[in-house]
Amino acid sequence: MTSIELLGGEPVATLGDGRIVFLGQRRTVEAHAGAILCAALATEGSGLLSGGDDGRLRLTRQDGTETLFQGSKWIDAVASRRAGAYYSSRRVFLFLRQSTITSGALLRPANSCLF
Repeated sequence: MTSIELLGGEPVATLGDGRIVFLGQRRTVEAHAGAILCAALATEGSGLLSGGDDGRLRLTRQDGTETLFQGSKWIDAVASRRAGAYYSSRRVFLFLRQSTITSGALLRPANSCLF
């Protein structure tokens, strides 16, 4: 087990084999090809962000999973803020949840950032 979070009051576990398990529903989602290395609740509890060996940053909600970013290297750290910015891994990648310029798009890679 990589982590356990409460998503909408339901315990959700991320596993080293790439699965996310909704414990209350006893439902499993195949989220990553390989280990899940990190996880964090998305803004306002809207889903679970996860990063894995497969280089993907994924967002899993009750109704499904979507890939936010596909990189060439593993993602071993992820965080989220109310403003909707997500970042992950050795290099920092910023995503805006809502914007008049972009929506859910990768803004640009950076070596560091402050929130």
